[in-house]
Amino acid sequence: MRTVRIIDSHTEGEPTRVVVEGGPELRGDTLQEMRADFSDRFDEFRTGVVLEPRGGEAMVGALLTRATSPEAQCGVVFFNNVGYLGMCGHGSIGVVRTLQYLNRMGTGRVVLDTPEGPVAAEALPEGQVALENVESYVLRSEVCVRACGREWRGTVAYGGNWFYQCAVERPPTFAERELWRETALTVRRALEAAGIIGDSGAEIDHIEFVGPPERSDANAKSFVIMPRRGPTDRSPVG
Repeated sequence: MRTVRIIDSHTEGEPTRVVVEGGPELRGDTLQEMRADFSDRFDEFRTGVVLEPRGGEAMVGALLTRATSPEAQCGVVFFNNVGYLGMCGHGSIGVVRTLQYLNRMGTGRVVLDTPEGPVAAEALPEGQVALENVESYVLRSEVCVRACGREWRGTVAYGGNWFYQCAVERPPTFAERELWRETALTVRRALEAAGIIGDSGAEIDHIEFVGPPERSDANAKSFVIMPRRGPTDRSPVG
């Protein structure tokens, strides 16, 4: 029997499960190569860590690896119930808090290598973490598709993963999440059918609806579905 040591955290309700002992030793000189090796040789490890009965569809796992760039303190490969992620905002925050819990870092700056590039974070007092993501940009704006009996107009943008972002008059409530999840999945299928992709043929696998904020200290409220079967992102960093 294999023993795996994990530590769970949450970022505004979205869980991160960090593998701190017992994980696979990955081959590769870059985090992209390590992620490919993880997928090729150790996918059963992924499913065992994040799927039922020990996990669930909202769980994001994080396997700590050696750093591959001189400025980084460690590397990390993120994964979830359907596969592997290039980067994860809430997961990066969870990793930093876990490293603090393990006394591997205090407050201050840390750099994590990810398959999409280095991510800098600063651990602040009172459990807060400031995150500097990989370079984000808009690829296309005013991108239209037809789904669910109406036209959707959105922006194709990159922030470690590929997003299609649509403005809505009112963001979904908690009770409406399943209806909007199905809507988002239909929009994603429409993007695929229209051949709308990210750079280098990348799949646009995150759909985000953005509406007015409900809190005075917020700029917007969003609803995000994640890759494939589309679990909803509970955290605001999507």
